[in-house]
Amino acid sequence: AAGKRVLDVGCGTGYGSDYLAGFAKSVVGIDYSKAAIRLSRSKYSRPDFRVMDAHKLEFPDDSFDFIISTENFEHLSGQATHLREVSRVLAPGGLALIATPNPELTTGVNEFHAKENSYDELCALLQPVFHHFEILENSIPHGLDRPRGKDPASEPLLIFGTPVDKTHLSNTHSFFCLCCQQSSPLPSA
Repeated sequence: AAGKRVLDVGCGTGYGSDYLAGFAKSVVGIDYSKAAIRLSRSKYSRPDFRVMDAHKLEFPDDSFDFIISTENFEHLSGQATHLREVSRVLAPGGLALIATPNPELTTGVNEFHAKENSYDELCALLQPVFHHFEILENSIPHGLDRPRGKDPASEPLLIFGTPVDKTHLSNTHSFFCLCCQQSSPLPSA
């Protein structure tokens, strides 16, 4: 996020937005919860926090170089609408990162999730909106052959053909969707 205009979708209490503000040119954190935004504003002064619906991003086209949404996508009832909005406000050459649970690796149903998507369902949602995307899985179940799946633990991590530092990857049960409108060079995040 160094030197980038960043949008943190579903920023919650703001600690991630504030962390990104230490590197980014600017950070806007949005959340649907007025209480979360009040708390964010009271704790952190660097990001611009706003109450906003992720289905209707109130920004001009091409406003952000990097958009991050961690464990928020599954809470949205209009996921396709949200992705179109992310694409609209993402500047050419920008990168969007969406982390969302992999229902193939979890048990039970989270009553607060509108929809947890399988790998194939995510592909179907992303393909009409982004020219290029990669879906990374930190924990790939044995025997699954994914055309875009990667196992960062056992092979070099390449995103859009560019090597990526794996130092801070953790082993979670989520999909990491990286989306851009251009494939080369990799948008720096």
